[in-house]
Amino acid sequence: MKRTATISLIITIVFLAACGGGSDGSGRSTSFNGEVDIVYPSNGTVIYAEAITVSGTMFGADQQTFTVELIDPDDAVIASADVQTQEGDWRVEIAHNYTGDPSEVTVRAVPSGEVEGEYDSATILLSNASLRPEGTFGTITAPLEGDVVGGDSILIEGTASGLFENTLIVEMVLPEGAVLAEQVLTVNNPYFIDEVPWQAELAFADDYTGPASIRAYYTSADDGSEIDLDQVGVMIEVAAG
Repeated sequence: MKRTATISLIITIVFLAACGGGSDGSGRSTSFNGEVDIVYPSNGTVIYAEAITVSGTMFGADQQTFTVELIDPDDAVIASADVQTQEGDWRVEIAHNYTGDPSEVTVRAVPSGEVEGEYDSATILLSNASLRPEGTFGTITAPLEGDVVGGDSILIEGTASGLFENTLIVEMVLPEGAVLAEQVLTVNNPYFIDEVPWQAELAFADDYTGPASIRAYYTSADDGSEIDLDQVGVMIEVAAG
């Protein structure tokens, strides 16, 4: 009877380990529930504010508790906060109190407690408000000046900071001034002063080929006038369709 009980116990332990209830040898569990994604900030965001809002989604569990950490290049935790959320969107604000030189920081969502692993992460630049350029600024990072583009649509990428109502307009303009395509964007920038990446996809319904300009601008809070952020010239060589 004792031999039979021992064999049954061994089988039970092997079965539990195969189901993911094991450890990495340190005694910590290596399993955790749900799928947690970080939506903001995205890679390349520059944080000037004294706090950072981290937001995202969680699916695959009715309720989940996890931790959001800011990790410096030496793997030290600058700041952290626990998140307890139901399935769907989540959001947490973390005061980081960082006042040093601009530094690359990893924002990551990890299981709480002694459970190891990482749900998601993003790489940002953490700075302080005294180093931020004044006013509203931004740039088009892709395509570059002189690039050849074309097709049914063109992906435009850039950065922006300080936009009125976080609203940006991106358009493709022909040499005579006609607008070939346009998209109005609302960028995700909770404190307005951070510098955040954006993307726009301009779809074409025209068979035009030749030179054109990509223009990114916003409207003034004072008088509604159009204020350019950046503009690049490209060559459209492949018509839509």
